[in-house]
Amino acid sequence: MVIPGALAMSVFIMQETRNLPDITIRLREDAKGVVIVNQGNAAAYKIRVAIVPLNIEYKLETLAPDTLFESPTESMINEAKGIVEFENAEGARYTRTYSLSALGKTEEDLLKPLFPIFKWK
Repeated sequence: MVIPGALAMSVFIMQETRNLPDITIRLREDAKGVVIVNQGNAAAYKIRVAIVPLNIEYKLETLAPDTLFESPTESMINEAKGIVEFENAEGARYTRTYSLSALGKTEEDLLKPLFPIFKWK
């Protein structure tokens, strides 16, 4: 019973994580630009990124899995908030908010699983 249960759970997890883009935003090392990365396993579509309060916006049509988009800024960014909105291939909308700081700690969660299980946010 244990082996069929484990196989069923594996299939359930695989179904849940299919077609799931994951867009993250961070500052470049020199704080003179923004790096947008798709860490998911599917392409993201209709991507809109806003850097608040600097009034900077980016619009991308698509970003493939494991690729990045880097955009320089005119000046260094000390602290800001990045808001990203995107869709997957099925049209499901996602929104994420990131704290961007040149000197402060980042929001990278070291305990976050490599792939999102059980709707990890």
